[in-house]
Amino acid sequence: MVIVQNNAEARTTGGNPASLMMLTADQGRISISQQAASTNFNNDRPEPIVDLDPGTEALYGTRVGKFIQDTTMSPSFDETARLVQAFWQEKYGDPGVGVLSLDPVALSYILKATGSVGLPDGEQLTSENAVQLLLNGVYFKYPNQSREDFAAQDAYFAAAAGGVFDKITSGSADIVKLAQAFGKAGAGAHLLRLDRPCRIKGSAGHDPLEPTARRQRGRDCAGRVRERHHRGKLDYYADMSIEAASDVCETEEAPTFTTKATYNYTLQPGEVAGLPAYISTGRLRPRCESHGPGLLRPGRRYVRVREGRRPGLRASCRDDGRGTARGPSADREPASYVSYDRGHLRRGRGQEYGPLDVVHTPLVKKVPVETSTPGCE
Repeated sequence: MVIVQNNAEARTTGGNPASLMMLTADQGRISISQQAASTNFNNDRPEPIVDLDPGTEALYGTRVGKFIQDTTMSPSFDETARLVQAFWQEKYGDPGVGVLSLDPVALSYILKATGSVGLPDGEQLTSENAVQLLLNGVYFKYPNQSREDFAAQDAYFAAAAGGVFDKITSGSADIVKLAQAFGKAGAGAHLLRLDRPCRIKGSAGHDPLEPTARRQRGRDCAGRVRERHHRGKLDYYADMSIEAASDVCETEEAPTFTTKATYNYTLQPGEVAGLPAYISTGRLRPRCESHGPGLLRPGRRYVRVREGRRPGLRASCRDDGRGTARGPSADREPASYVSYDRGHLRRGRGQEYGPLDVVHTPLVKKVPVETSTPGCE
């Protein structure tokens, strides 16, 4: 299975998985056997499609398993793959033996190897225009909140993703450039892959995607994560930079780790009025005067917004075996920025540490990361 994440509506591992397809290999020949849009699945269901990991549910609420669009909220791609395959199996049957995820940034790299792809409106998708057209331009082409325009958007995404993979599977792509494209996409987390033979329900009713012992329903850590209903495609107008530091090579005590992410919202106030309704979040909150069009809520409540003072953390949980902190996010006006500061995290003495590294959500624009480890070679 291949999912194409839409970075203009950011999620933890990229964005909303708006377009999906199943690739089938038979006697050495690879073909697209099924394509789908996120709207084709049973979303807004009363219960998650499968039991959620307790840490996942504690941080993101149950909607991560109720909407296929939110399956990419978890930083664990293994959890995302499990959920996406469950949605697919419910709708189409065989969920495949693995999951590949990419986004329009990755497609722009791949198009350098495959050449251009034709789109439903007659335009050619190229490496130069793929990001702009798929993450922003399509909503200007089909701006109305109508069933016809939603269908046209889905067809647009399907044609783009399907056209690229048709060229890959036909053998017409430059193999060296293709390998370079996949390498570059993987290095920037614009491509993720999980290979795992699986079936949602076996002949004896056993579910290999579920744990042997059913997990207890995870509780929220210090309260329910507020569900975000006022979605839009405004993350296209954002960029981010990250700073991380540690004194691990300079202290004999428990080392300290700090991180800071600065999220810059570049949409200008004068541009808001011209946004299509599908991009601007204000269309979903017409009765709330304090939340007009163009407001952006970055993140999913990980850390407290820093407003000239040291931030506090609202709660701590475990997610995928790692310690996780969560705090409130805030709506941002156009042409503004906000810093998220993890503060000081102390780790135990006597442990061995590898090189300091940062893993972050892949956005539309490259995220500069600056690390500082004084005293380390």
